[in-house]
Amino acid sequence: MSMRRYVAVLGLWVAACAPAVPALREERSSREIVADSPRGFGAPDARAAVGEADAGIDAGPRDPLLALADEITERMVSVRDLPRRTPIVAGLLSREQIITRLRARVAEEYRGDELVREGLLYRTIGLWNDPRDYTETSFALLEEQVAGFYDPTRKQLYVAGWLSPFSQGPTLAHELTHALQDQHFDIARFTRHERGTGDRQLAAMAVVEGDATLATVAFSSGRRSLVTNAANVQGSLDAGVGGGEQIATAPLVLRETLVFPYREGLRLCTNAYRTGGWRAVDALLREPPQSTEQVLHPEKLAAREAPVAVTVAVPPSLAATHEAAYHETFGELGLRLWLQTYLPPESSVDAAAGWGGDSAVLLVARGTTTVTARTAASSLWVIAMDASPLQGEALALERAVVGLLRLRYPRAQRVRLDGVAHALRTSRTTVSLVAHRGRTVLVAEGIAADRAALVAREVLEGAP
Repeated sequence: MSMRRYVAVLGLWVAACAPAVPALREERSSREIVADSPRGFGAPDARAAVGEADAGIDAGPRDPLLALADEITERMVSVRDLPRRTPIVAGLLSREQIITRLRARVAEEYRGDELVREGLLYRTIGLWNDPRDYTETSFALLEEQVAGFYDPTRKQLYVAGWLSPFSQGPTLAHELTHALQDQHFDIARFTRHERGTGDRQLAAMAVVEGDATLATVAFSSGRRSLVTNAANVQGSLDAGVGGGEQIATAPLVLRETLVFPYREGLRLCTNAYRTGGWRAVDALLREPPQSTEQVLHPEKLAAREAPVAVTVAVPPSLAATHEAAYHETFGELGLRLWLQTYLPPESSVDAAAGWGGDSAVLLVARGTTTVTARTAASSLWVIAMDASPLQGEALALERAVVGLLRLRYPRAQRVRLDGVAHALRTSRTTVSLVAHRGRTVLVAEGIAADRAALVAREVLEGAP
């Protein structure tokens, strides 16, 4: 999901996977933080923890958390080998405050009905089949899992006041790493919402979160055994460590895109550290992967195999009646998750592995001013596969999509259309279809049956 751009700087449940910190636990009698206190670091009361953090105010008696944060900051400067260039502003927030801050921050990036449009695209193409509201379900998951977050726009760090003493040290270490990253590498460039860049930004997030997770392991266990301990944490993430009702019941695409930067990012950054230490991780922050394909396939990152540029315009046969309402790039990960929503994981991974580039566009009736979750919509998703003899990757994906459409619409009647591999009548007047030309595959949803063949031909003629 595109809201994942902002999620990259959240300290989620994965921080708890880091090994314990005996030295900090032994000092808890003098450093323990009241878990339900909404005070900011050094703030005299709960009156405006967020406001004081926003203003950079450090007033009142020295808070135990401030002392702990100072200690961990100095340790992270040493552990991560990144000097602190400016003071780090931080605040301890109650659950209500952190949720308010989180929602406000997302609202700054996603104006108006932007998230609704994103959710409608996900629902139209079939990535979101859950009856629950896309936006509220996404927030519910974030609010359940968040342990703290660093805001790169305001250059401020927020820690959840309800954390147990056991979790406070690793969470601070994780978020302070984000603050240090930002001072050296401007991680805000990875979190600004921009339509059509979701896959590229998720790939960059894998470095941001993978680095912070690896640094948290180093903070907890020391650098001497870092690679070994990171492998243990990796095993926990691969096994699906984490809890809570929201994450247990979340749609696959939401759950996986939330966890991906931590799980695959840790793998990516551990491999970089193994070969070149923290300077190799720094190099990834300076020039992050361009796609989730590069994160999933190290050899493609090493070769810097750039994604194929794909753009999808409203085809001439629909231009008089439809307009583009939203567009996004889903990448190899998004394609894999879409297939996996209906097909076995192994075959989904295989069919998506040839991804080269993509773009999906949401179409609504021309003149639509406000989009809601119930707005009638259609979609065009163009996927460029890797070039290969006889276009084997494109044909394999097309076959997988035929199977997917049959499972998604088990009662739909097949319609024969010129130049279309498979089409199903999904309503009285519309069809869903898959077609391919050369290396390019088109998946279309909700297209008028009497124009579907022409639409497919127009889109594929302008594709890579």
